[in-house]
Amino acid sequence: MHLKSTLFIGLGGTGAQSIIQLKRKYIENYGEVPPMMAFLVFDTDQNIQQHEVKAKNGETIGLDNDEFVQISVQNPKETYKQNRNTTFSWFPDELRGQLAGPVKDGAGQIRAIGRFASMSNAPRINRAITNLIQIITDNSIAQN
Repeated sequence: MHLKSTLFIGLGGTGAQSIIQLKRKYIENYGEVPPMMAFLVFDTDQNIQQHEVKAKNGETIGLDNDEFVQISVQNPKETYKQNRNTTFSWFPDELRGQLAGPVKDGAGQIRAIGRFASMSNAPRINRAITNLIQIITDNSIAQN
């Protein structure tokens, strides 16, 4: 079987759970995650890093520090106010009340809040993706 460099990205809690399960499958089938594979999860909830599953061999599988980027927004009301006519012109008026406090414990299954957090953290997200793509496409990894 020929494996290709692949970056798997999970968004939010459900995306994180999917990535953890996929990572478990690789470990159960290959004994490790192949070096040309990488996982990345974006979530406003820092606690998502505590989620773990057990592999068949008893190994505990979760997210490593380099596989998680927290995309919380400490002052969403101000962030929205400064960018409402440009970056956030799409944001629904009826959800503005959701921006009263920090977005840091999940988006509550509200897609627009998750999108808001993602767009507020776009530079961090771009950096994380770029860094992992450089790592998994490194020629020395491909040779192995």
